[in-house]
Amino acid sequence: MSQRWRAALSAAVMLAATGIAMPAASAAHRARTLVVTVDPWSKTGKLKPGERVAGTIRGSCWTTSIAVASSNAYRCMNLHSDIYDPCFSPPRGRTSRLACMVVPWGKVTWLVMKTQIPRSLRHPSHTPQVWGEELSNGVRCVNAEGAVGKIDGASLFYYCKPGKGWAGAPSRHPEPWATLFAPSSTAKRLHVEKVHIAWF
Repeated sequence: MSQRWRAALSAAVMLAATGIAMPAASAAHRARTLVVTVDPWSKTGKLKPGERVAGTIRGSCWTTSIAVASSNAYRCMNLHSDIYDPCFSPPRGRTSRLACMVVPWGKVTWLVMKTQIPRSLRHPSHTPQVWGEELSNGVRCVNAEGAVGKIDGASLFYYCKPGKGWAGAPSRHPEPWATLFAPSSTAKRLHVEKVHIAWF
């Protein structure tokens, strides 16, 4: 992110925090960004109520997730080399079936493993990153996992679906969080959007 846009984002976030030009009810309702930690499994090793299943695939996992920092999340692929990340293992021991999610607000796809996850495969300890974000304009964006949109000197790491542009990593202070947003890959300018929901 360029120095100019970093300063602009900081100023915009401070303005939003004051509640200026916002109705009182709306300002109170959106006083803080809702932070949601995603894990489709319950503590008993079953899918949580409300989780929907899209289907079943077969495949394998070769490394830990790069989409989320959860210790039970892996980067996997099906037999056609389509990547699924993250795929969550249940809380109790190793398993031959993982729950994969393409986006944090989406359905679960069962991954039936060709082989068990190696015991040596552990997620490195690091600061959790935002997997997905819902912006104040209603657009939802997800970590592009390495792909980067670059607009007006700023690097944007979140692809907004479906085809709604790109967003940056959110500024987490002060509340509510805010981020830079481009409505399309051909946009010439960025603007600031508040982050209503952040999924990890």
